[in-house]
Amino acid sequence: MERQRRIWIDQKPFIASVGNGSGYNPCTIGCYQGWVRDKRNPMIHLNYQNANDPSVVKAGGEYYMYFTWRTMDRITMIKSRDGEVWTDPQINFLPQMDLDWEEEVSQPCVIYKDGIFEMWYTAKRLERSAFEPKISVIAHAVSKDGVTWEREMEPCFAAELLWEEYSVSNPGVLYDENIGKYRMWYTAGDSCLQEFIGYAESVDGLDWKRVVEKPMMECQPAHRWERYAVSEPSVVQHGEWFYMVYSGFEHSTNSRLCFARSRDGIHWEKHPGNPIITGGKQGWWDGGYTGKASLMFDQGIWKMWYTGHLHDRTNIGYMTNDRTDLGF
Repeated sequence: MERQRRIWIDQKPFIASVGNGSGYNPCTIGCYQGWVRDKRNPMIHLNYQNANDPSVVKAGGEYYMYFTWRTMDRITMIKSRDGEVWTDPQINFLPQMDLDWEEEVSQPCVIYKDGIFEMWYTAKRLERSAFEPKISVIAHAVSKDGVTWEREMEPCFAAELLWEEYSVSNPGVLYDENIGKYRMWYTAGDSCLQEFIGYAESVDGLDWKRVVEKPMMECQPAHRWERYAVSEPSVVQHGEWFYMVYSGFEHSTNSRLCFARSRDGIHWEKHPGNPIITGGKQGWWDGGYTGKASLMFDQGIWKMWYTGHLHDRTNIGYMTNDRTDLGF
């Protein structure tokens, strides 16, 4: 029987796997329900100086990762044959400063459909004064090769409802062949940290309709790990279920990765074991907190690339899980 060891993270005890009597496995600290970190982490390391928000797509037998390179104010792409060893940056997707709504770009979500790469990303207008906050929208671009992109000249999705306040961001998009539509889960709320997850559908990926006009998922004050906000959704359709990995925020600068599942993509069952990924050993690159992730079911296992934080650094790591039901 697998032994457990109790550790403390941010004043709260969590149970960490320690193996079958042969000493603890550091790659499972802060990982639950079958997840194991890759021992080579971080995959995208400190040389990138704050790499986060990964979005990984597989096309033509290769993995393409798009991520926010915050220090350089751009979205960057790297490639891999196995999803573990990555090339140097191959593109730099820069903001178009002549557009007042796209002075900053981040949080890409990329899919590959019918031989075309499609990207939805967060575009922000920078703060003009203390009385005028940053405003973010969601924009769209397409590419034939995943490298050279053509953008729309207007955002495709913006805040409209009262609960969305100033901003929408963090798009998580997939194409559902069963209904012939794109489905998007997104974050909305104030300009500092969007607290809610909303949902919309589109026939063409550009003209979006909100299916529900209230938040699809909200934080739960009774749960310490997400009492402040739920954010950064990434959704995968596998079998009869939609699976979501999202960030639960205890406060504005501390998040942990949580999971949920749904039959229809609208009504969600949160994992009873949340939070699932709470951060590594104290002092490790992800020992502060964990955030925005990209989830994929590939070659019979779950794969996840995620953001790890320590102090003022963010990097991207990799982990796997061979439990097909993710422990639900």
